[in-house]
Amino acid sequence: MAKQKPFNVIHDVLRISMEKAFEAVEIAVAAEKSAIAQKAMLEQYRSDYLKKLQTMLTEGILSSQVQNTQRFIDTIDEAISRQSTNVQQMQRKVEQARSAWQEKRRGYRAMGVLVGRADAQSRAAESRREQKDNDEYANRQYARALTSA
Repeated sequence: MAKQKPFNVIHDVLRISMEKAFEAVEIAVAAEKSAIAQKAMLEQYRSDYLKKLQTMLTEGILSSQVQNTQRFIDTIDEAISRQSTNVQQMQRKVEQARSAWQEKRRGYRAMGVLVGRADAQSRAAESRREQKDNDEYANRQYARALTSA
């Protein structure tokens, strides 16, 4: 197994960290979407009961039924308010997760630049070694040709 260079090891660790941060963003976005859907469902439920209340009022029903329906609508309003708070919390979590992911991505990219530079330096050093070896070989061949002539 080839030995990994230190920058490459760090780069791999940063990549894994960035991927985990991205997964956290995906989880936060899914939770936000779920909270928004629940709020929309509650709002639709409220709308349906308001229509039901309007129908009840036009049909002339008992005031106790109207009061019960109104209390139920008030309960739905409270649930909508709590869900609105929940949606706001989820939106903050999404923003925090995105910020964390962007920070990890910046670190990963910065390390990528360092890895690229280290690789370029390594290739240049290897190229110089190869050139030196080729020059020494050519000099030995030339020296042999002179001594044998």
